[in-house]
Amino acid sequence: MSLYAHAPENLLLELSRSLFYRTATLILASLIVTLSIGVCNKASCEEKTSLPNIVFMLADDMGYGDLGCYGSPVIKTPRLDQLAREGVRCTDCYAASPNCSPARAGALTGRMPYRVGMYDFMRGGWPMHIQRDETTVAQLLRDGGYDTAFFGKWHLSGHFNDPRHTQPGDLGFDYWLADARNFDQNPKTLVRNGEPAGPLEGIACEVLSREAIRWLREDWNREKPFCLFIWFNEPHTPVRASESFKEKYTDCEEAASKVKYGGGDVRHGGKPEGRTQHCK
Repeated sequence: MSLYAHAPENLLLELSRSLFYRTATLILASLIVTLSIGVCNKASCEEKTSLPNIVFMLADDMGYGDLGCYGSPVIKTPRLDQLAREGVRCTDCYAASPNCSPARAGALTGRMPYRVGMYDFMRGGWPMHIQRDETTVAQLLRDGGYDTAFFGKWHLSGHFNDPRHTQPGDLGFDYWLADARNFDQNPKTLVRNGEPAGPLEGIACEVLSREAIRWLREDWNREKPFCLFIWFNEPHTPVRASESFKEKYTDCEEAASKVKYGGGDVRHGGKPEGRTQHCK
């Protein structure tokens, strides 16, 4: 949905989502840099093991400030904070769109979503999809000698797992486990390499993480470097969490309330004399 279609009170939410997709686009830029300086074709590259392994993680609807490394006083993200601390944090990058499917199309192709034909979030049966003549990051990596895999929310085909539209396997991924859109815990709708994966047990993010780790241990061709895309549902609805994670947030109500309303010094209510209108 476009920003101008929202009431003002929802603008900050949309902008927060946009800021997160900026981070995702930054990761894409890193992949393109890797391609430009490191990937070689099979004829000229003698040692594939010298190329870096790549993991591209994407969260859905997470705000820029929802990570500890970007200032969240409530949400605990120690592993991501470690990645930021030991790696590079990019604080000024831009996404192709603040909208789900167009942003994903931009991340895969490096092109403006409208040029790809993706102009809104995907609904079942819609004609939008990434055309077969597009070039994706996954295709370039695969052609450069990488073993490529995709896990998670696809949301780029109006006809998912249907030959009428392109699927992850058509766009550069040697192995894929995906769903057309968001899925709930204990999913029954995931598709593995074009075939139903059957019922899988667990919270959505746990299922994807477990499957990705299994691929690395059992299916990754170790004669090649790997490129692993994991596109999580979370924190988009449906909101689920295991009990072990819920226990970490039993005493955060006050801190969360401050974040929601802009901080402890922000006053709410009417319009006191001599003051501007307060937040509501």
